[in-house]
Amino acid sequence: MTESRYYQGELEALAGRYAKYPTSENMIALGEMTELVRVLNLPELPTKKLSEYADDLRYYLDHSRSAGIKTFQQLNKVLGNGLCGGVLWTIGARPGVGKSAFGLSFIQSALAIDPEICVDHFSLEMTGEDNFNRTIAFHTGIPVNQLRNPKALLTPIQKKEVQQILPKITAQHVNLHDKILVLPQIIKVIRENAKKASEKGVNYFAIVDYLQIVSLARTKARVTDRRLEIEAITRELKLLTNELNIPIILFSQLNRELEKRVDRKPQLADLRESGSIEQDSNIVSFLYLEDQVQERSKIRNINLLFRKNRSGELAEIPLIFDTQQMKFMPLDSPK
Repeated sequence: MTESRYYQGELEALAGRYAKYPTSENMIALGEMTELVRVLNLPELPTKKLSEYADDLRYYLDHSRSAGIKTFQQLNKVLGNGLCGGVLWTIGARPGVGKSAFGLSFIQSALAIDPEICVDHFSLEMTGEDNFNRTIAFHTGIPVNQLRNPKALLTPIQKKEVQQILPKITAQHVNLHDKILVLPQIIKVIRENAKKASEKGVNYFAIVDYLQIVSLARTKARVTDRRLEIEAITRELKLLTNELNIPIILFSQLNRELEKRVDRKPQLADLRESGSIEQDSNIVSFLYLEDQVQERSKIRNINLLFRKNRSGELAEIPLIFDTQQMKFMPLDSPK
């Protein structure tokens, strides 16, 4: 009799005892045995042997490793040959700086290099239609506010531009999710779509915008500690990157204490609600507007500041943010 079968028998005996004598003591014993049997019946861990790691290294002594997901040169360098699997990249920013626009710009920049990439974009603050219109603005240069009422606000030439770009956008393997608010649903979608991408032999990544809106359940039976909930969310997302060997980009709000400082350049401690964000993330960076005078400008200088990077260097990348086109570009790129 295997160990699992033995404890299965013990579980059945405890269940019978609890049915006959439903005491709190028997209930606790039944719960503990149930969890033990569940763990014993989990699939065997796919842990690689040291010899397998050695074989991999021997192979890569003479062969190039496949690159991660690439966008523009300076960012690729900082990320270490692109954004690779097993990475949770957290990007913090104040409201209104452009977190959502940066996420969409990253997607479109990656697709420009590898059109076969599959992406799940979870926007928990903006609708899918909003993000679709922002994608159109990215490619056409048409101000995104005009796309909300295209019949009245677009010129005939602009309407033609939209018609021309639509086939390119609809051919992309991008899912704009705007109704998935709970972590189990997000994980289910990521696991399913990452598996499909792997079977096709194409790259995959996911964006969650943003952490503080994600919850563990749609409704709560009782008041919970939000800090503990945030810790559970970041831990599960990090474990998912390792399990599926995929990167996940996670946006996060910053603490309001940042607004009270003279120096508003973000620090790791400014991540809102939990130190687990820093601990669980492979990479932590911040989008910040150094010159507050530009806060109402259509074109803004936004810096991408890396404060933690397990796989690469710490750096500060200057970007240009076109607020009408909803587009982030490297400072030295052609306009």
